[in-house]
Amino acid sequence: MGRPKHWYKTQPDFREQGPWGWNEDRLWSKIDKTPDYNGCHNWQGSMSPSGALMGVYKNDHQQMTQARRLVWMSKNKEDVTPYQIRLKCGNQRCCNEQHFEIKKNYRGRQQ
Repeated sequence: MGRPKHWYKTQPDFREQGPWGWNEDRLWSKIDKTPDYNGCHNWQGSMSPSGALMGVYKNDHQQMTQARRLVWMSKNKEDVTPYQIRLKCGNQRCCNEQHFEIKKNYRGRQQ
């Protein structure tokens, strides 16, 4: 028979912010909160050239996104879509929100 269409929304600690959805416990379990020598909280999960990655749901479709975007949404309780989140420290594993540089996306560009 299979799972109901939106089964993931019934999971403990599933979090939604705008069109985004993710497992809050899973997000925080992959971040080492012990700061390294630069004060970074390093991501312990999947990586790509653009940084730390985590599986999410966006508009009910599975995809990968940068973990720092989820950290920002979790802390700010706001949809991240209109923003770019860059790292001041240059460490692509960093999830320390104090190292984030937030910029508004250019008109017409969506992530």
